[in-house]
Amino acid sequence: MGVDVNTWVQVLRENEWTRFEENIFLERSGPFSWRDYGLFGFLANIRNYSRVPVITPIEQRSFFYAEFLLSQLLDFDYDAIFEDRRHNGSALPEGEGKIVTFREFLGKPYFDDIDTLKSLGKPDEVKMIMFFDGD
Repeated sequence: MGVDVNTWVQVLRENEWTRFEENIFLERSGPFSWRDYGLFGFLANIRNYSRVPVITPIEQRSFFYAEFLLSQLLDFDYDAIFEDRRHNGSALPEGEGKIVTFREFLGKPYFDDIDTLKSLGKPDEVKMIMFFDGD
């Protein structure tokens, strides 16, 4: 077993958040919708074996649910570095990991999805919602 993610997008139209229904995320159900515990750790502190710093504390986050405005994702400094401590599904002791930038840690698919989200509207008018399920 593991943890999977379901994601969807809402766009602010005429002062109302509406779900964006078109499938524009490279044959996936939504943005960031692949199983990647590094990504889950970064966005929601779920299965954070890498001990990656979480992008931002958000009020709507719980173990199963998180939401972000595109502006929050765009404002982050992806060229900052941190110590990736993941090794074989667990965390290495501090100081034994690999120093990486967030950009290399998250990889090209993450930024491809960011670019797709940017095409949907203004950064404060596009919202990504995540729901996690599993053990």
